[in-house]
Amino acid sequence: AAGLGTAAKHFPGLGRVRANTDYSASAVDPVTTASDPNLAPFAAAVAAGTPMVMISSARYPKLDAQRIAAFSPAIATTLLRDRLHFTGVAISDDLGAAKALAAVPVGTRAAAFIGAGGDLVLTVRADQAPAMRKALLAQAARSPSFARRLDQAAGRVIASKIAAGLVSCTPAQLAGATP
Repeated sequence: AAGLGTAAKHFPGLGRVRANTDYSASAVDPVTTASDPNLAPFAAAVAAGTPMVMISSARYPKLDAQRIAAFSPAIATTLLRDRLHFTGVAISDDLGAAKALAAVPVGTRAAAFIGAGGDLVLTVRADQAPAMRKALLAQAARSPSFARRLDQAAGRVIASKIAAGLVSCTPAQLAGATP
């Protein structure tokens, strides 16, 4: 009623993590599973209609032994979208300056997040946005499936802006727009 949107964060939870992803590359939750009771607040937020869920940059080895949450299809797609039925915007935690991502090239960060099922890449370093954009467009040019995933992500972001009253045109009008 106040014209605000919420973002439930940091999915799938940081309560058991003892390091901050902004300052450490060792933020790990060794306990959380897909049936963890600590996912209940996220399920409740989704059921209540939260428009966004922020995905953590910590590691959750019992959910995905290979990737951080932000780069994990098992977390961003299988758990959040398929199991919790979230249809809104999945936004990343900071993919710009976070120490947890320092070893990953900037453009790769954006492409890995979108490829995993994310929709909106967040960076606190505006100077990284062009490299992220370039990497997303290059990956879309190489991969038709990634291009479809990127279109899906953009569609969710635009739909959320329309729902929030931030865009004054309809989806049909947007469909005819060119980049």
